[in-house]
Amino acid sequence: MKKERNHRLDAKVNSERKRNCMISISTQRSFIMGIAILWIVWFHTDLSYQIPLLSFLRETGYGGVDLFFLLSGVGAWFSLQKNPDAASYLKRRAMRILPSYYPFIIAWLLMMKITGELYGTEIIGNLTMLGWWAQGRNQFNWYVDAIWLFYLLAPVFVGVIAKACKKERTVVLLMAAGFLASATFFHSLLLTAFSRLPVFVLGVFLGSVIMRTMQEMEAEKCVSVQETQDEKTEIKNSGKGVGASWVKKHLFDHNNVIWNILMLAGFAILYLCLTKLSGYMWTYGLWWYPFVMIAPGLALDLGCLAQWLQKSKAGNILRRGINAAGEASFEIFLWHIGLFEYVKPRLEMNGIRWLILAATAILIGIAYRKLIEKAVSLPGKRIGNDLGKI
Repeated sequence: MKKERNHRLDAKVNSERKRNCMISISTQRSFIMGIAILWIVWFHTDLSYQIPLLSFLRETGYGGVDLFFLLSGVGAWFSLQKNPDAASYLKRRAMRILPSYYPFIIAWLLMMKITGELYGTEIIGNLTMLGWWAQGRNQFNWYVDAIWLFYLLAPVFVGVIAKACKKERTVVLLMAAGFLASATFFHSLLLTAFSRLPVFVLGVFLGSVIMRTMQEMEAEKCVSVQETQDEKTEIKNSGKGVGASWVKKHLFDHNNVIWNILMLAGFAILYLCLTKLSGYMWTYGLWWYPFVMIAPGLALDLGCLAQWLQKSKAGNILRRGINAAGEASFEIFLWHIGLFEYVKPRLEMNGIRWLILAATAILIGIAYRKLIEKAVSLPGKRIGNDLGKI
């Protein structure tokens, strides 16, 4: 009887751990986005290292944008399942982006005009967020223009996947279609955006998996109300541990092995492309396509890492700091691009100066986010804790 009870308890612990890791992509979204924006900031520095691994990680820091697209897909699923009206979804997205974008971009345009680096026609492209699509000069950044394509496509992707009987096959077909569509932009800078279509579709699918997992866990809670207190205590205690046990329990959990193998394979492919096919990286999107394999596993690992950090006081302080960066990720993105572009041509940079400039951009971005929140009622102040609000 005791052996049977222990076996049942082990099965319950493993099931709970597996599901908690999966839904951590949702519940720890701010932490994942915080790591992503810090990675992007690091990428935009010109720091060089003698250690090859550090150089590789900095050179691939643009992959934080792929994490953004993956999480945007997850958020689109939650948001459109809660309210399937596409117009309402786009309005919520606009209310998240535009109040932060326009005050900043107007200040940036004035600065560029004063310094003689901008002409009248280029202002229109930045204000309409269409300039990059038209391949205009002196457009602030491709991402702030490109993200609207994904928001417009989100209701289509969510609707198709929601109605599909065989979701996995449908997702593969949509990802293949996204790749084929992006292939028509080989040799074009527009490939920077279109190559991210597959990872966005994958994010929408993961959103459906996460929501289903949450619903299953909620249903099981109702069924297991009669569970003994001893079993609850044993399950809770079995999830505790130090760093080594976290690695053993998470990275080598058979349900997470596939995602981690794909992530490592993606990094290996990216490394081979960088070393053997460097002349083709921009032309054929080899910078970006490997992140279709990398982003899901990386998001899963970061989500579980955030859960583990919650178990200690020091870890929780670190997690909250990264969460703050994640909640202000768009604002940090704006300010670090603006500050870096202004300072780099005017000041000889070194390691200390890069550290000070990066920290300044991050702190300004967080403060700017809080200022915008006070001035405008943004949807989902704690956007990382409730994807349904996005």
